[in-house]
Amino acid sequence: MHIDNQNDPLRHHILPQVYLRGFQDQKGVLWACNLKTPYKAKIRKTSANGVCYQPNYFKIPNPEIKGNELIVEKFINHSFENDIPKYFGLLNSTNKVLSLDQKYRIAEIILHLKIRNTFVRDTIFDPKLLTSILREIADSFKSNPDVETITAAHSIGESVDSYMDMVEPYVLDKTLQEGGAVSHNEFILNQFNGRSEFKNATLWKIIQGKWTVYTYKSGDKFLVSDNPGVSVINKRCYHLAFDGKFEFIFPINSKQILCITRSKFSDLDALTSLSHGTLDEYEFNKINSATAANANKEVFAENESIIEKTRDNVLHEKFFKF
Repeated sequence: MHIDNQNDPLRHHILPQVYLRGFQDQKGVLWACNLKTPYKAKIRKTSANGVCYQPNYFKIPNPEIKGNELIVEKFINHSFENDIPKYFGLLNSTNKVLSLDQKYRIAEIILHLKIRNTFVRDTIFDPKLLTSILREIADSFKSNPDVETITAAHSIGESVDSYMDMVEPYVLDKTLQEGGAVSHNEFILNQFNGRSEFKNATLWKIIQGKWTVYTYKSGDKFLVSDNPGVSVINKRCYHLAFDGKFEFIFPINSKQILCITRSKFSDLDALTSLSHGTLDEYEFNKINSATAANANKEVFAENESIIEKTRDNVLHEKFFKF
């Protein structure tokens, strides 16, 4: 497959515009705030087109695939983005059942949005951090060679087992030799081609969970971060954690949030069911706080007030400790 216009300088949106538009107001306004400098940075007025992008972020400068440098952006990403309105639209209040194919595709879109995120590139595919983690793993094995799960990769909030399952040996070499951008994009490519045990195992864990779409009866809306989707385990937030018992929170749009819960022994009856519920004020604020706390830097919403309220909750650790 050959992708045209290879040399065009492009804004590559890490979060798709089609997804972010679900958090704009009726006039197309999206409000944003950098939580890394919460009181220095003002809440600013922008749009889905004006956030979450980097020039040529998904370009692969690799001679082995000459002529297809933009295959990730123009083919893989677009294939998922084109399906967002259709499949996220299935998560509405009138729909009580999802087929396994529908559930699989929704889970696949969510996982794709997670693995293409800058969090993944800046941590899992960062050569310096990887070298440090591998050294820590080696030291841990020297002191306790029989340990089954080593939490040496605590800096990225994952167990080493999950970390190693995700990156796979060839990616380790790529990252150390060619840097994070090349290996991250090739990792996305391999996920799309189905050459990943990590993807298949993770999708099955997500699909097995109980899916509930929540709304909030007040006028306040859900916000979204530049790293949407957070696993909450024992009052702590994680980027990707689907082992054992978990609660995964994913904003669908400003009016709906998808919560996927799974106990250690999954309920097979939940495979095709879709539940619905309404949040009280406490749970609404808690979910927005988890979403904001998992941000790389920024949060977005269709009004300023919900950002201000959530920012204060996160800074004062009202719901979670970080």
